Formats: sequence, structure tokens, C-alpha cells
Amino acid sequence: MSSKISALTVGSPALTTDLIPIDRAGSNFSLLASDIAALAGSGIGSAGQGGFWGPGLAWDALTVAKIALGGIQIGPTANKVYVMQFVLNNSYTIRKVSWTATNNLVSNSGTCGIYLPNGNKLLDGGLFNTLTSPAVQTNTITAVVLPAGVYYFAQSTTSTSAGTFLGIQANTGDASNVQKIYQANSVRMGVAANSTSGGVLPATLGTITASTFDAVSVQGIGTPFFEP
Repeated sequence: MSSKISALTVGSPALTTDLIPIDRAGSNFSLLASDIAALAGSGIGSAGQGGFWGPGLAWDALTVAKIALGGIQIGPTANKVYVMQFVLNNSYTIRKVSWTATNNLVSNSGTCGIYLPNGNKLLDGGLFNTLTSPAVQTNTITAVVLPAGVYYFAQSTTSTSAGTFLGIQANTGDASNVQKIYQANSVRMGVAANSTSGGVLPATLGTITASTFDAVSVQGIGTPFFEP
């Protein structure tokens, strides 16, 4: 496929000269299929390029400082799915999800995923054992494209109070107040009606009951790393 730039001849009177130099033969301006493929494979769509933490958090000093506070409880009730709305400002192609457990318990696991605003599951991050070895667990998934837009981040654990993973503490007074403001006029975080089964996130969230990520509901917001 090749597209030429036409002359600037619209107007009254019509332009008789170009505002910028243009190769009218089109030999120096073309859009080929190979060019499109190269663009599609560049930037944050390529392996090792970019990524985000948990609910769309960028790699910056503030995020790193918050995560570095330590492990958090991702679900006080086994198999319940806790969600938080977030916005992606860029498009990502996700192929790997990494997380770290901060307690060492056998036969327990946590999981995470991303849902569309209508509650349909878009990405399942898989299971992560609540074991501290290996230090970092990585699940490789079938590539999923996330265009810029609004999503729900989901987290769940198979054992009450045992699913402790790297995340951001949210059970302090100030954090709770911020969350209440965030969803004062719309349900942006809370507990989904549908639950996990065998550690697998449900295909749909169902109705979301509003609540904050605090000691009453969830004590923290998980921060797995989603990357191309």
C-alpha cells in the first residue's frame, strides 16, 4: 500500500505553491505494510518495553516508595474478587505478569486480572503461590492488547487473611478518606458479586458492591507488574 500527498489546491484563490516541500511523485512518501508492522511492534508493545503496576500505576518515585512499604493482604474473604477502576493513558500489549508473596504458606495462592468496564474479563494473570521462594513469580500469558482506556483491576486469594503480596497499604485513615472521595459519585472500587473458582477469576464480575480498600474490606491494593 502506498499513499501520496496531494497538492494544496483547495481554496479561493487556490494555492499555486506548496507551503512545505512535497515530492509530488510520491517517491519519498509512502506507507507500506512493513512500516505499519514495525510501528505495531515498537514501544510498549515490544517485549521488555515498559509496563505498569497493579491498577495502572507508572514506574515513578512515588509509586516505588509506596510499594516498598511491604506486603499487604489482598483479600480478607477467600475467593472474593476485589476490584478497583483505573485508567491507562497508553496502549499496552501484556505478555507477562510478575508478583511477589510476602508470607510463606503452603497450599494458598493469590491471583489478579484486568476487566473491561462492562465487567467482562480481559486478562487473567494466573495463580501466584503464597511462598517467598522464588522471590519473584512470573506467569507468561497469551498476548493481550489493552488500548488506552478505563479498566478494572481485580485481585483475589484462595485463603482468608493468608494471601499477602507486594502492594500498597490502604488501611490508614488518610488512604480511606481518599478512596471515599474517589468513588463518592460512582462505584469505582469494591467487591464483585461473582467469585473465583479453583483460583481462576470469573469470566464476569457481576454487580460491584462499593467499598474501600481498608481494614473493613481489603487492607491493600496489590501491585503485580504487567509487562509486554
